[in-house]
Amino acid sequence: MTDRLDDPQVYLPDLFATHARHYPDKDAVLCGEQRRTWSDFVGNMNRVANHLIASGIVKGDRVAVMMGNSVEMLDCLFGAVRAGACVVPLSGLLTADQLESLLEDCDAVAAFVSDDFRDRVMPFVERIPAIRKWIAHGFVAEGWETVSAIYSSAPDTMPDIRHAMTVAFNIIYSSGTTGLPKGIVQTHRARLHWAFSNAVDMQFSSNCRTLTTTPLYSNGTWLMMLPTLFAGGTLHVMPNFDATEFLQTVEREKISHTFMVPAQFLMVLQEPELDATDLSSLRTVLSAGSPPVSYT
Repeated sequence: MTDRLDDPQVYLPDLFATHARHYPDKDAVLCGEQRRTWSDFVGNMNRVANHLIASGIVKGDRVAVMMGNSVEMLDCLFGAVRAGACVVPLSGLLTADQLESLLEDCDAVAAFVSDDFRDRVMPFVERIPAIRKWIAHGFVAEGWETVSAIYSSAPDTMPDIRHAMTVAFNIIYSSGTTGLPKGIVQTHRARLHWAFSNAVDMQFSSNCRTLTTTPLYSNGTWLMMLPTLFAGGTLHVMPNFDATEFLQTVEREKISHTFMVPAQFLMVLQEPELDATDLSSLRTVLSAGSPPVSYT
């Protein structure tokens, strides 16, 4: 008890639970036609966490997430963190050999896999015995559990997990300048600082409505995602980027914050409907990444 009193910290999973208590019916995350209120989002996060804990996942274990953009991916990402694990989202652009290599590199003991990864993952499943639990989303396979079954069977109560600022929150793999994937380990302290410092700098609040246009495995996406969820705002996730849909979503949902890479900005600027679209709700528009280069 003394250790807890000497370390009065706030952790992101606990803060999300606070949002669910204060405004349970408010939209937390949306992707396509799917919506999660804060109550539903935290409930599913807890279901994933309780299932992982009951399956033997302990604090510090690596849990890989190979899923396309969806509300289920968010449930699994933050459910793994809620369980005390270090979550490892992997890129949908990787080959089967690259995925296998990174799963071994990060020492994953469990993995969530959506249907769009299935054909790449299945051939090497037997070659990674360290992964004790494979969980499918959008398909069924012998010996695998499913995300839908977790939703229907695991309790939605908050697990009694004591986080620590120095424990790993996630590993993000980035090719950087070398072309070789490098695992960037970020602790709870780093992610909490990332969330509140960017929330202050870019004016994220509980009223913000953020649109992410890039994959959820990307660190750039987390630049928008974490401050939004930290502040108790509403996160809109594009399943795939489309310039017309981007403009329509900004106008329809009154988006206040967004992030795009230069190529996406160019696509939006070339849209015929740009001038007729009401973009007045936008407060923060962030660009990052290398601009397209034409070699002649």
